[in-house]
Amino acid sequence: MRIAPFTARDYYMQLPPDRREALERIRTCILQLWPGAKEDMAYGMPTYSLDGKPLFALASQKHFLVLYVIPYDLLDAFKHELVLYNRGKSCIRLRRVDEASLALLDRVVRFVGATHTESRLRLKPMVRRSNGLVRDPVLAPVLPALGVPSTTADTGPMPIGPDRAPASAEA
Repeated sequence: MRIAPFTARDYYMQLPPDRREALERIRTCILQLWPGAKEDMAYGMPTYSLDGKPLFALASQKHFLVLYVIPYDLLDAFKHELVLYNRGKSCIRLRRVDEASLALLDRVVRFVGATHTESRLRLKPMVRRSNGLVRDPVLAPVLPALGVPSTTADTGPMPIGPDRAPASAEA
Protein backbone atom coordinates (compact mmCIF):
# COMPACT_ATOMS: atom_id res chain seq x y z
CA MET A 1 0.00 0.00 0.00
CA ARG A 2 1.38 3.35 -1.03
CA ILE A 3 1.16 6.29 1.38
CA ALA A 4 0.44 9.73 -0.05
CA PRO A 5 3.55 11.91 0.23
CA PHE A 6 3.38 15.03 2.39
CA THR A 7 6.60 16.64 1.16
CA ALA A 8 8.47 16.71 -2.11
CA ARG A 9 11.26 14.66 -0.49
CA ASP A 10 8.70 11.97 0.43
CA TYR A 11 7.43 12.01 -3.15
CA TYR A 12 10.89 11.49 -4.62
CA MET A 13 11.82 8.81 -2.08
CA GLN A 14 8.76 6.72 -3.08
CA LEU A 15 9.89 6.55 -6.70
CA PRO A 16 12.00 3.77 -8.22
CA PRO A 17 15.68 4.82 -8.41
CA ASP A 18 15.74 5.42 -12.18
CA ARG A 19 12.67 7.68 -12.09
CA ARG A 20 13.89 9.44 -8.95
CA GLU A 21 17.21 10.25 -10.62
CA ALA A 22 15.51 11.57 -13.77
CA LEU A 23 13.05 13.80 -11.88
CA GLU A 24 15.85 14.98 -9.58
CA ARG A 25 17.75 16.19 -12.67
CA ILE A 26 14.74 18.29 -13.72
CA ARG A 27 14.23 19.48 -10.13
CA THR A 28 17.89 20.52 -9.92
CA CYS A 29 17.52 22.41 -13.19
CA ILE A 30 14.55 24.37 -11.80
CA LEU A 31 16.20 25.16 -8.47
CA GLN A 32 19.57 26.11 -10.00
CA LEU A 33 18.00 28.48 -12.52
CA TRP A 34 15.58 29.95 -9.99
CA PRO A 35 17.12 29.71 -6.48
CA GLY A 36 14.19 31.72 -5.08
CA ALA A 37 11.68 29.10 -6.24
CA LYS A 38 9.64 27.56 -3.44
CA GLU A 39 9.09 23.81 -3.54
CA ASP A 40 5.74 22.61 -2.22
CA MET A 41 3.27 19.79 -2.74
CA ALA A 42 0.02 20.39 -4.61
CA TYR A 43 -2.34 17.69 -5.88
CA GLY A 44 0.11 14.96 -4.94
CA MET A 45 3.07 16.26 -6.92
CA PRO A 46 6.01 18.59 -6.24
CA THR A 47 5.17 22.11 -7.34
CA TYR A 48 7.54 25.06 -7.78
CA SER A 49 6.43 28.65 -7.40
CA LEU A 50 8.22 31.95 -7.92
CA ASP A 51 7.03 35.20 -6.38
CA GLY A 52 4.09 33.26 -4.92
CA LYS A 53 2.88 32.17 -8.38
CA PRO A 54 2.93 28.47 -9.31
CA LEU A 55 5.13 27.85 -12.35
CA PHE A 56 6.05 24.16 -12.57
CA ALA A 57 5.03 20.76 -11.27
CA LEU A 58 6.75 17.40 -11.70
CA ALA A 59 5.10 14.01 -11.81
CA SER A 60 5.96 10.38 -12.38
CA GLN A 61 3.14 8.73 -14.27
CA LYS A 62 2.83 5.12 -15.38
CA HIS A 63 4.62 5.56 -18.71
CA PHE A 64 6.01 9.10 -18.52
CA LEU A 65 7.91 11.64 -16.49
CA VAL A 66 6.03 14.92 -16.76
CA LEU A 67 6.92 18.59 -16.44
CA TYR A 68 3.77 20.67 -16.03
CA VAL A 69 4.11 24.32 -16.98
CA ILE A 70 1.36 26.10 -15.08
CA PRO A 71 1.36 29.29 -17.21
CA TYR A 72 0.94 26.98 -20.20
CA ASP A 73 0.44 29.77 -22.71
CA LEU A 74 4.19 30.42 -22.45
CA LEU A 75 4.84 27.00 -24.04
CA ASP A 76 3.72 28.52 -27.36
CA ALA A 77 7.23 29.95 -27.75
CA PHE A 78 8.51 26.36 -28.04
CA LYS A 79 5.78 24.88 -30.24
CA HIS A 80 8.18 24.02 -33.07
CA GLU A 81 10.72 22.36 -30.76
CA LEU A 82 8.02 20.45 -28.86
CA VAL A 83 6.64 18.81 -32.02
CA LEU A 84 9.05 15.92 -31.42
CA TYR A 85 7.79 15.38 -27.86
CA ASN A 86 4.61 13.95 -26.41
CA ARG A 87 2.91 16.93 -24.87
CA GLY A 88 -0.42 18.19 -23.66
CA LYS A 89 -1.82 21.66 -23.25
CA SER A 90 0.20 22.29 -20.10
CA CYS A 91 2.77 19.51 -19.97
CA ILE A 92 5.77 17.89 -21.59
CA ARG A 93 5.86 14.09 -21.25
CA LEU A 94 9.16 12.23 -21.42
CA ARG A 95 9.83 8.50 -21.43
CA ARG A 96 13.42 9.18 -20.36
CA VAL A 97 15.49 12.24 -19.61
CA ASP A 98 18.47 12.44 -21.96
CA GLU A 99 20.80 15.35 -22.67
CA ALA A 100 18.71 16.70 -25.58
CA SER A 101 15.45 16.70 -23.59
CA LEU A 102 17.20 18.15 -20.53
CA ALA A 103 18.61 20.97 -22.68
CA LEU A 104 15.10 21.73 -23.98
CA LEU A 105 13.63 21.64 -20.46
CA ASP A 106 16.43 23.96 -19.32
CA ARG A 107 15.42 26.50 -21.98
CA VAL A 108 11.72 26.12 -21.12
CA VAL A 109 12.34 26.59 -17.38
CA ARG A 110 14.61 29.59 -18.02
CA PHE A 111 12.07 31.22 -20.37
CA VAL A 112 8.97 30.55 -18.24
CA GLY A 113 10.67 31.79 -15.07
CA ALA A 114 11.83 34.98 -16.79
CA THR A 115 8.54 35.74 -18.53
CA HIS A 116 5.88 34.36 -16.15
CA THR A 117 4.66 37.89 -15.42
CA GLU A 118 3.80 38.26 -19.12
CA SER A 119 1.52 35.22 -19.17
CA ARG A 120 -2.01 35.85 -20.40
CA LEU A 121 -3.27 33.53 -17.67
CA ARG A 122 -4.18 35.00 -14.33
CA LEU A 123 -2.07 32.94 -11.96
CA LYS A 124 -3.29 32.97 -8.41
CA PRO A 125 -1.00 32.38 -5.45
CA MET A 126 -1.20 28.93 -3.93
CA VAL A 127 -3.16 28.98 -0.69
CA ARG A 128 -2.52 26.45 2.07
CA ARG A 129 -5.73 25.29 3.68
CA SER A 130 -6.20 24.30 7.29
CA ASN A 131 -6.24 20.62 6.26
CA GLY A 132 -2.71 20.99 4.85
CA LEU A 133 -3.77 20.67 1.21
CA VAL A 134 -2.96 23.34 -1.33
CA ARG A 135 -5.71 24.79 -3.48
CA ASP A 136 -4.59 26.17 -6.79
CA PRO A 137 -7.35 26.91 -9.31
CA VAL A 138 -4.80 27.20 -12.12
CA LEU A 139 -3.98 23.49 -11.81
CA ALA A 140 -7.64 22.52 -12.20
CA PRO A 141 -7.34 21.80 -15.98
CA VAL A 142 -4.61 19.20 -15.44
CA LEU A 143 -6.35 17.32 -12.58
CA PRO A 144 -8.43 14.98 -14.77
CA ALA A 145 -5.25 13.85 -16.57
CA LEU A 146 -3.84 12.89 -13.17
CA GLY A 147 -6.99 11.02 -12.19
CA VAL A 148 -7.88 13.55 -9.50
CA PRO A 149 -11.46 14.84 -9.44
CA SER A 150 -11.17 18.63 -9.43
CA THR A 151 -14.16 19.10 -7.13
CA THR A 152 -12.72 17.18 -4.19
CA ALA A 153 -8.97 17.28 -4.71
CA ASP A 154 -8.37 20.35 -2.62
CA THR A 155 -11.17 20.39 -0.09
CA GLY A 156 -11.67 16.82 1.06
CA PRO A 157 -15.09 15.77 2.32
CA MET A 158 -17.58 18.58 2.51
CA PRO A 159 -18.92 19.22 6.02
CA ILE A 160 -22.57 18.31 6.42
CA GLY A 161 -24.57 20.20 8.97
CA PRO A 162 -27.81 22.15 9.28
CA ASP A 163 -26.40 24.98 7.20
CA ARG A 164 -24.59 22.70 4.69
CA ALA A 165 -27.15 19.94 4.17
CA PRO A 166 -27.42 18.53 0.63
CA ALA A 167 -30.26 19.95 -1.44
CA SER A 168 -32.00 16.56 -1.57
CA ALA A 169 -31.98 16.11 2.23
CA GLU A 170 -35.25 16.61 4.02
CA ALA A 171 -35.45 19.10 6.87
